[in-house]
This record gives sequence, structure tokens and C-alpha cells, in this order.
Amino acid sequence: MLPLQMCIRDRKNILHSIVEDSLHSIEQNLSFYLHHHSPEYIHKIRLHVKKIKSVYAFVNKVYSKKYPSPNLSKLFNEAGKIREVQLSLHFFNSLPDTPEECIVRLKKTENILISTFTQKTGRYLKSVRKFQGVVFFPKTLPDKKTIKKFFADQHKKANKELKKKNRKGVHQYRKRLKKIMYVYQLLPKKLQKN
Repeated sequence: MLPLQMCIRDRKNILHSIVEDSLHSIEQNLSFYLHHHSPEYIHKIRLHVKKIKSVYAFVNKVYSKKYPSPNLSKLFNEAGKIREVQLSLHFFNSLPDTPEECIVRLKKTENILISTFTQKTGRYLKSVRKFQGVVFFPKTLPDKKTIKKFFADQHKKANKELKKKNRKGVHQYRKRLKKIMYVYQLLPKKLQKN
């Protein structure tokens, strides 16, 4: 069976477009976050980093060649620290009798993390821009059998993590499921049905 043609005339490969769109979205949300420290921007930054990581995990598994991926781990981790504090604040603010000192301490931590993050935003933007325009994948997706094998392998690995029956295993299971979901969503509808 021939690989599915994903490039119509001069249009880019769908995987390429997803990575480029996600890099652009990260760049936009970093810029927005500099002016408005909304938790929504942090969430979107992390979401698009996860999508990029999922595409590269898929591409590196289904093609024989390894493709260099952008190193966005520092950005992802630093944004994650802020996100964690913001979620904790939201949770504690929803409780009826949270000690005020707990809220004050979390807000202080949040302010320090935000300050550090915004100081590094220039570096994060530079690393994102550096990678834009140099993303190239094959113009065709692999055959259906190869794609199905990728999903079967990922599902098997996810279940293996869940069988560990500990917190880390559950976390790894969730990460694998998200990766599967992101890759599935990027495939053309025709392939999703199969």
C-alpha cells in the first residue's frame, strides 16, 4: 500500500504545519504573558509544547530517521512551576477555612516564579524563533499499518505504566495517553476512522 499523500501541490505536510503552528502559538502566548500574567497563557504554552513533543515522538518512531526537536524543556518546566502554584492557589481559595498565611506564601512564591519567568522570556522566545522555519518532515505519512503499530505500542507502554500501581506510574500513564490523544487528533479524519 502506498503512503498517504499529505502534500497537495505546495502545501506543507500536516505534521510540519502542526509544529509550526504550535511554535507560533508559544511565541504569541509568551508575548501575551509578558503583559498579562494570566494562567491561561501559561496553560497554552505548556499545551503546545506537549503537542510538539508528541509529534516528534510519533515522527521519530514511524520514520527510520531521527529529527532534531526544539529544546523547550526549560520553558515547559518553568511554566509548569507557575501553573502548579496557580492551581494550588485556586484550590486553597475555594476552601472555606484556608489559613491566610498559606495563601500569602503561595502568592509570594507565584510572584517570584513569574518574575524569574518574565526575565527569561527573551531567551525562550529566541529558542522558539530559532527553530521556526527549520522544521522539515517527509511529505507523506507512513502507511496505515505503521501508524496502527505506533498506537498499539503506545497503548501497550501506557498499560505497562499503569500496572506499576504507584503515583509515578499513573503520571506516566496519563502522559502517554495525552501523547496518543494529540497524535490521533493531528491525523486526517480519514485515518482516524481506521
